[in-house]
Amino acid sequence: MSEDAGYVISKSIKRLLKKQNKTQAWLASEMGIKPGYLSELLSNHPIKRWNADLIEQARKALNVSVTLLFIDDELANQIATLTSEDRKATADYVDFLLQKHNKAD
Repeated sequence: MSEDAGYVISKSIKRLLKKQNKTQAWLASEMGIKPGYLSELLSNHPIKRWNADLIEQARKALNVSVTLLFIDDELANQIATLTSEDRKATADYVDFLLQKHNKAD
């Protein structure tokens, strides 16, 4: 069974916050939202859902490719073993594929 995209995004953001030694309060401030709202997003509140604007705000605050917000823990662990240059190349390639896919739609 595949995981809900919002769940994967939330898990990815929590993982990135931990890796960057940042707090949810910091991220909420950077995103311009209330900490309680971010907490609800990260806990997969049934009414509070990630949208494109929120994803972009989180991506910018965390200074990561949007691709890193859509990968699960197993893939993230595999990517973490790559060199910095190879991680960037991987993210760039996935972004390229997503753009190509979006143009085809």
